Amino acid sequence: MPGFIWGEFIERDMIAARVSRDQRAAIVASTQYFKSHAKPDSPRDLTRHRCIDISMGSAGVYRWEFEKGSQALAVAVNGALVIDDMDMTIRAAMDGVGLASSLDEYVAPHIARHARSGP
Repeated sequence: MPGFIWGEFIERDMIAARVSRDQRAAIVASTQYFKSHAKPDSPRDLTRHRCIDISMGSAGVYRWEFEKGSQALAVAVNGALVIDDMDMTIRAAMDGVGLASSLDEYVAPHIARHARSGP
């Protein structure tokens, strides 16, 4: 879903301070998953997919956040699985469980390895 950036939603009474550069979100799944599921074209399509939810402890389950220009959107996905560990989340996606949300730079080595080894 090109053009979407992992955003951070700030309440009106809060102040935001930049602590890192912009980071791009990556929504990933295995080749196996996409053999039986259409690729999402927009964040709203995610509600029709099996997604791997990320547990945020006492804050609940992470709502996948997107930002494009001045528009922001948070999507509560349907989790086939809820995990609190990013390595396990990526492993589950690679194993065909569903879509995972991560940072582009985190999944890039996995994608490169997969491209070198073939489907």
